[in-house]
Amino acid sequence: KRHVVERFEREYIIDCLKATKGNISRAARTAGMHFTNFYKKMRKYEINPFLYKKL
Repeated sequence: KRHVVERFEREYIIDCLKATKGNISRAARTAGMHFTNFYKKMRKYEINPFLYKKL
């Protein structure tokens, strides 16, 4: 079950970053999360926001 939740969480963070073109502050707001928590999740899942800057 944990893996399913983690996979969903990771994909959701990526979707928020894509929607905001890699803007972490806007992506955190879109996700309804505080910036710090969003950033910690990005680090946990090794997500690089710069990959989504040009999408």
